[in-house]
Amino acid sequence: MEERPLFFYQTLENGLMVEVRDLSRRYFGDYHRVVLEVRIRLPLRIELFPEDRDAQSLLAAARTAWGEEVCSPTRLERMGVPGADVESVRRELWDSFVAHGLGYLRHPGYPGRLLRRLLANRKTSRPILKVIS
Repeated sequence: MEERPLFFYQTLENGLMVEVRDLSRRYFGDYHRVVLEVRIRLPLRIELFPEDRDAQSLLAAARTAWGEEVCSPTRLERMGVPGADVESVRRELWDSFVAHGLGYLRHPGYPGRLLRRLLANRKTSRPILKVIS
């Protein structure tokens, strides 16, 4: 599947990389599904755990789980948009994300909190398949 060009890209001061792709498409007649996919990429490094005594083990657990970086995707989406309104709806979704989400992502402590939350969710989630012996 071909990846769409970037709608927006920025590396924030806290190390997060924000990538946005426009995945909008027409699905019936003149109705469109307007989709902005926001990918938050976080390179894994020891500085993400400044107050943790077991920072090395947390970093090792994160690298075992995800490799050298974590990617957290989110979709901003609206269905049933008439063709004449696609641009204005896309702009509305983007403006709302910039006004409410991007400022939150810029907080210096956000990357560490995101990583701890993802690690905690990973520990509590149940495996899809069980080994039967």
